[in-house]
Amino acid sequence: MLADTLGRMRADGIRRALAFATSAFGSYSGCRQYREDIERATVEIWSGAPEIHTLRTFHDHPGFVQAMADRVRDALSRISDERRSAAPLLFTAQSIPISMAETSPYVAQLLECCRLVAQAVGRPGALVYQSRSGPPMQPRLEPDVCDFAILNWPTSMV
Repeated sequence: MLADTLGRMRADGIRRALAFATSAFGSYSGCRQYREDIERATVEIWSGAPEIHTLRTFHDHPGFVQAMADRVRDALSRISDERRSAAPLLFTAQSIPISMAETSPYVAQLLECCRLVAQAVGRPGALVYQSRSGPPMQPRLEPDVCDFAILNWPTSMV
């Protein structure tokens, strides 16, 4: 559908456009694949194809960090005063294959975002991963949120 869309844009006289990948963090499936798809569609359209510029990831954009910090503060405010200081702050992200993580800025951007949000809310946090899928023999990013919870949370928090 992308080549059709670019063809329609060309027919409508659009010469330049911005592409926005909705993943805040760079990875093959979250960003690079979209750029490759745009390139292929542009080659398919070839003559007169609009010039497409991709926007950068927004993992460290102040507006994104502030929105995340606001959500964390809101969640923390719902925990009773007695339990709040003991409540761990976990940042979760999609677990991707380690081989994919090694060829992208995914982990570094996640860690930077977590650091910025933790700094904004004034408490430390830990990055964990969830939604593991694919073959079990394929190594993926860890720790898994469930494993982390079992191994690191105090018994009273489980």
